Amino acid sequence: MSELEGNHQNPQFVASILQVITESPEPLPFKKIKASLSKAVPKVDFGTAKKQGDYTEEDLRRALQEAVDGGRLFIHSDKEPLYSTTRPKTAREKLESDLKKKYAELPDEGTFSEKDLGKPSGKKATPEVVEAFQQIIVEMKQAEQLFEVGKGKYSKKAPPDPVELLQNKVKDLIAALADDAVVGEAKLGKPGAKATEAEEAAFPDILQKYLDEKVLFAVGKGKYSKTAPKVPEWYEEKKVAGALKKIEESIKKLSSDCGVNLESVLAKLAESLGGSPPAVKAPQEKPKATEPELSKATQPLPLEVPASPAEPAVPLRDLSTVLKEAYEELCRFWQFQSRRVELRRLYFQAQKEVPNLTVAEFHNELDKLDKAWKIELHVLNEVHEAKDKELAIEKDGYLFYYIIWK
Repeated sequence: MSELEGNHQNPQFVASILQVITESPEPLPFKKIKASLSKAVPKVDFGTAKKQGDYTEEDLRRALQEAVDGGRLFIHSDKEPLYSTTRPKTAREKLESDLKKKYAELPDEGTFSEKDLGKPSGKKATPEVVEAFQQIIVEMKQAEQLFEVGKGKYSKKAPPDPVELLQNKVKDLIAALADDAVVGEAKLGKPGAKATEAEEAAFPDILQKYLDEKVLFAVGKGKYSKTAPKVPEWYEEKKVAGALKKIEESIKKLSSDCGVNLESVLAKLAESLGGSPPAVKAPQEKPKATEPELSKATQPLPLEVPASPAEPAVPLRDLSTVLKEAYEELCRFWQFQSRRVELRRLYFQAQKEVPNLTVAEFHNELDKLDKAWKIELHVLNEVHEAKDKELAIEKDGYLFYYIIWK
């Protein structure tokens, strides 16, 4: 039968060959294919030395070659032919397959090098192979399978954002500060010499964020605290305090040397400076009834005259103008150089111009100015520190304690 033309093309014979090769996990050499066919079901008879079989080795070789030529089989290896139903990998595909196999074996945590990923070395590291390896690395990084965490170092997980880490570090350092501690930027996590440009650029913004949120307060050049600095009263300012001390000593000396009491001195000073003298309560004595006064008691009561209407609390000048001038006057003081003025101080200053100004009128005018976008009202977070709280504005659960005129 082996002498018949086209015996190698017998469909059953060819199907048996393809089945044997397909079922093998690896490409098979000629000898293994022949041996497997001899044991296959149905069995392919190649005969023996004493008996001629249905097929010869030549039939098998021709059937294999025609399957290769027809694209049904592929030859692997340049030496001894190995037959498979799958196309052999190119050099790049094999390199990528080996790299990804090593990648899958690496732990999910930690870092690894290019050597751990099977970077070619020695004679195998031709320029073409090394370039292909680097291209595969680039593709895996683009697919977010690899993340570069240093020169030649990689990880399977994306590294945390360094700016976010810095922000959390600053936040933790602020939380750990004592309430009365005053520290510099270094104690708040200012990046050092090894910091990245992004970290150096982000640090001032991070500090400003916590300053805006009132988590941190500037208490001097490059100095910070968790507690807001106390705004000194006008009489606590260094120059003013010194001048008041001298006045106090002069009055004491005047009192001891000349026997003048304090009320008289203050009254005279007020008169000289053009102000109103302070109210001094005179000692109350029980009045002595005189005869004329007793006779008045027997006289008929005078007719009641309707009281004249009270003078308006607000002067002829617009109240907003009064408040603006009072605000500008206060901004001349050192403690208000930032132009953020306490409402209570503004009220007291305005009262010098409008002595009978009520709190309600004061608040109403501020509300108008706020709605007209002429002023900004700022809250006080530490409500327990508020002085003259009734002069501030309580609204929506906040205490508006400061004013900035735009």
